[in-house]
Amino acid sequence: MKRFLKFLCMCLIMSMAESAHAALPTVKDTVIISAADRKAVTLAEMAENFVDYDVVFFF
Repeated sequence: MKRFLKFLCMCLIMSMAESAHAALPTVKDTVIISAADRKAVTLAEMAENFVDYDVVFFF
């Protein structure tokens, strides 16, 4: 019985972890807005703008 309860708890934890993972946003869901001109930019465009910087902060 004790072994079955451990198995049941493990199944419950695994199902919760899977559902939490499915709810996370992906890169495709993310929109990057430029603070300078308030327009959407791609990740590649943003990376090109940061070539000359040593440190970049994201808020």
